[in-house]
Amino acid sequence: MNLKNSQYQAIMRQYDLRQLQHRHLQSQRYQEICDRLPAYRQLEEETASFCADRARAAALGRKDVLQDMQQHLQELQEQKTLLLTQAGYPADYLELTYSCPDCHDTGFIGDKKCHCFKQAMVDLLYRQSNIHDVLIKCGIKDGMTLGFHHHFREGDYIVNMVMEEVHKMGIKDITICASSLGKAHDPIVPYIEDGTITNIQSSGVRGKIGEAISAGKLKGLAIMRSHGGRVRAIESGETRIDIAFIGTPPCDDYGNCRGIGGKSDCGVLSYAMVDGDYADKVVAITDCLVPFPNFPAHISMTKVDYVVVVDAIGDPKKIATGAAKPTTDMRKLMMADYCTQFVVNSPYFKDGFSYQTGVGGASIASTISLAKIMKERNIRMRFGVGGLTKPMCDLLINNQVDCLLDTQDFDLAAVESVKNLKHFRISAGEYADPFNKGAVVNKLDFVILAALEVDVNFNCNVVVGSDGVITGAQGGHPDAAMGAKCTIVISPLVQGRI
Repeated sequence: MNLKNSQYQAIMRQYDLRQLQHRHLQSQRYQEICDRLPAYRQLEEETASFCADRARAAALGRKDVLQDMQQHLQELQEQKTLLLTQAGYPADYLELTYSCPDCHDTGFIGDKKCHCFKQAMVDLLYRQSNIHDVLIKCGIKDGMTLGFHHHFREGDYIVNMVMEEVHKMGIKDITICASSLGKAHDPIVPYIEDGTITNIQSSGVRGKIGEAISAGKLKGLAIMRSHGGRVRAIESGETRIDIAFIGTPPCDDYGNCRGIGGKSDCGVLSYAMVDGDYADKVVAITDCLVPFPNFPAHISMTKVDYVVVVDAIGDPKKIATGAAKPTTDMRKLMMADYCTQFVVNSPYFKDGFSYQTGVGGASIASTISLAKIMKERNIRMRFGVGGLTKPMCDLLINNQVDCLLDTQDFDLAAVESVKNLKHFRISAGEYADPFNKGAVVNKLDFVILAALEVDVNFNCNVVVGSDGVITGAQGGHPDAAMGAKCTIVISPLVQGRI
């Protein structure tokens, strides 16, 4: 990462200050020892006198005096060390200390920047970057549309931190265009109520946002689109994103974004790719600024206008929450087994079949039961698509699938699996954009989905609960259902909430 000359000088002044502070500390300790241990001061004076005598003798040409000099100095040093340790001090108590022992507080090891210098660069850029300034640079004003992705799911911090600053600035009539909104975003409900946010476009909403919309608190429209539908709307100009905010686990100062390699990994950035392509301004927000180049980039520096460094962009441990949790419910496990029996007795279950499951507990469990039968019958999957979870990634580990095509990771095992060379990232557009000449969903043999309600004609509702409250998200449900040869929706006859 490149620094301006003023930034470089600011860091080097910090190194000068550290060196001065450590020399001062050494001087204080020396005075302390001399005051407490008079014998130590005497040895110091003896050492100085001895060295001065030998120097004068050497200047007069007496080379013989130098022969025993090193040995005597060593003896004096051993005596001083013994005094320190007997008094309860460490043997190295009077040695010069360093904040960084690798570069001795110079910032460089040879001609290369030390790791502490690189961290100082990150810290400086963090102190000099903030969301408020970037909003001003992007020309934030009333009526704008802001884009967000939800790869951190219930662990996302980005939406809340951006909207908090927008609210503080007094901006009104904002449209949020997010790939999804969940309970993590409950704190923005007051901004809906006071008119900061007046329109929401998403694949769905959960938690208090859904309750607020259902209660009529949103002054404008709530538009729910599938993942493929969101890409289409942005691509066609139906939705114009003024500023897109991309939470990126690692990022360099030039804006190269990746979903892995930071301290808050989410795996992929598939939903944000269309924002990078079409938003008027793109802001990368990271909690792990790394040296350029952060390659291979999932979203290129060519798309990014500004980089902001914050303390934390999300909590990966909360990715696998809510609908994405594995189930232990016996009813759902039974439903998963029924689903698997249907799959394996259909004509599409054969070598080279393709497969996707939704995020529901029964849908996830169906992959586990399917894997057992695949092994028994020696049937191999050509590719798995997702929204991916550990059971699907286990197929790759166990060599039961050729490759995985990934738009989102629903648990930390899937995030880790992204590092596998046969685990491929794809954009939401590649996955399901109906305006594309080709979309992955059109190559699916099976998709296993869930629903809140299903009628006798198989019409599925995945957004609104039976109580009329918005409580779910369609995600890629309609996209995959339309493209797959065989669409299976797992749902109980009666839900406990009814």
